[in-house]
Amino acid sequence: MNNKLLTDKVLNESWKDKYSPSSYNPLILKENLINLINLNKDDDPNYIGDQILNSLGSNHCGTYYPIALLAVDVMITIEKNSRDNRKRKICTLGILNDLSYFELEVKDVSDLYVNKIKKEFKEKMSLYHDDNFENLL
Repeated sequence: MNNKLLTDKVLNESWKDKYSPSSYNPLILKENLINLINLNKDDDPNYIGDQILNSLGSNHCGTYYPIALLAVDVMITIEKNSRDNRKRKICTLGILNDLSYFELEVKDVSDLYVNKIKKEFKEKMSLYHDDNFENLL
C-alpha cells in the first residue's frame, strides 16, 4: 500500500469518539497520522511519535483515549507497509510499543464499554510489548 492509499485510509476513517475526553481532537490526530505516513529522512521521528501519542491521550501521563483502538489498527497497517521506509517502520513500532504500557482515559469510567475497550486494546498491543518487540524488526 503506497502513501496515497495509506493517507486515504486515514482521511476516510471517522475519528469521532464519544467516549474520549473533550481534549481529544480528531483533526490533530489525522494530521499526525499523515505526518507519520510521510515521514522522511529529514523528519524527527521522536517529535512525530510524541505528537501522535499526545493526540491519542497523554504521553506524559501514559494514558490513551478509546479512539486509540482504531488508531492502532491504522498504525499497524502503516507499519506493515513500511518495508521501504525503515525510519517510519521503527517510529511506528516505537509508538505501538509505548502505547502497550499506557492506561485508558475516558470521560465516564462507569460505562460498561470501558472494560471492553481495555480488553481489546490489551490484546492488540500484546504483540508490540517489549517481550515481542525484537521479532518485529
